[in-house]
Amino acid sequence: MAKNQSSLNYGPDTALILGERDVRKAQAALTLAPGQGLVAGVQAFLSQEAKMQQADNKKDSDDHQKWLETLEDPSSVYKLSNAKDKQISLNWLRGKRQQYLQAKKLYKQTGNYEYEDKANMLASHINNFVSQTNSYNETQAEYADASHHFGKANGTNAPKYIYQGNRDMLISDDGNINFSITDPEYLVRGGKGNELVSYNKVGQKWNVRNQTAETFISDKVEGIFNDAAVKGPAKHIFSEQKTFSDFYSHLSDRDKYGPENSMVLAETDISADDAYITNDFAKGFSFSQMWESGLLNEKYYKGFEPTGVDSKTGLKTYDNSWMFDEKNSDQLNRSLAYFYTDVAIDRDIDGKLTYEGAQENLSEQELEQRKKQRRADKQIDQEFEKPDKLSEKDKQLQRLEDNWNSLTKPKGKSAEYEPPTPDEVISFYRNNINQSHELRYYNQQEAEERSLPRGAGYYRVISGDLPDTPGIETFYLDFIAESFNIPLLKSLYEQNQ
Repeated sequence: MAKNQSSLNYGPDTALILGERDVRKAQAALTLAPGQGLVAGVQAFLSQEAKMQQADNKKDSDDHQKWLETLEDPSSVYKLSNAKDKQISLNWLRGKRQQYLQAKKLYKQTGNYEYEDKANMLASHINNFVSQTNSYNETQAEYADASHHFGKANGTNAPKYIYQGNRDMLISDDGNINFSITDPEYLVRGGKGNELVSYNKVGQKWNVRNQTAETFISDKVEGIFNDAAVKGPAKHIFSEQKTFSDFYSHLSDRDKYGPENSMVLAETDISADDAYITNDFAKGFSFSQMWESGLLNEKYYKGFEPTGVDSKTGLKTYDNSWMFDEKNSDQLNRSLAYFYTDVAIDRDIDGKLTYEGAQENLSEQELEQRKKQRRADKQIDQEFEKPDKLSEKDKQLQRLEDNWNSLTKPKGKSAEYEPPTPDEVISFYRNNINQSHELRYYNQQEAEERSLPRGAGYYRVISGDLPDTPGIETFYLDFIAESFNIPLLKSLYEQNQ
């Protein structure tokens, strides 16, 4: 019986085919394995490199951030209001920071201190620049806030022209801000367009009002008035030369002021000079305006030629632009000192009138009328006044005589003459002749009691040691005069100078 052949399949051998496929795949795998391994290795290597690079980049970024944080906050650069200034500043800042970071990185890599020194130097430049931009922003805001006073600080290199007007900002390698000013007004006033103006030198030296100098002048002038009004000519001494020296020294003090401050003062109306000004047209004028309008004494115009005639006053007018040229700062200081000395002289006279008014029991109205009359007389004198030829010594002697006459003349029109008391004379001597001298007055009886052969009079006390007895101090009495008069006083004054 034949076997059942129904399970036999005469088609392709599936198992074989599958086996052969597996064999071919295995062979192919053996053939391709080396290439795939290389690729995988490269890919693994590159992946590792990328991770390392990322780590390095992060480390560099962290280092950069850490290094930049040691520098001044640059936000002030972004706050610059002038778009051109801001762009110039940002370009400079970015370039400098890039150099700084590179120097820091090289120092970290090499340990070479030259790179560290360079990084420190670049950091100081950057910090200097940022500090100046911050100061510039603040000062510009303050200047703008005082916009109603623009024109006060208008010297040749005044900050007015770096905060407004035509100029270009330039930044030096070490971070200093400079300006090239081409503003026409600046050039007309003597500014040099080819010379850079340093913000560091002039940026914060503007003054809308020179309040320190104003206060000094006002206090000194009113102090002279009060002293004369309270003490009178016997006890009050006024020195024109000393007053001038005080004003001039104060204005010339470079630790307090620069040329700009005097320029500002010249354009400021100080209340202390109001009483001195007799011309109503000049009320409220500054020194520069009075000078320009020809309203001052002729002595202030020596060496200057008039530029015209004022149609309202008929006075000669002058060009005051010299006041705003820095090279003339000393001349301006002297002119201001002379002017306020004249103001002080005027207030000294007012003080003496006030003192006399109190002695004569004048009413306030009568006193003001007397002052008004004096000013009217002064204005007439000024209109016909010849140039002052008196020397300083002659002026002091004249003032000495005036003070003595004021002390010795009758008090009031109807009053009988009353000679000054010895105490008043001694006080006058010390204030007008020599403050260091000690004087005493002895009447005839006192002189006889002290065995003084010259008799009654004024004696100067001279202290000293007795000869050969250094431990015993005594004093001598040097006779001066029985009484004083103007020739004797003038002689004594000259001896003590």
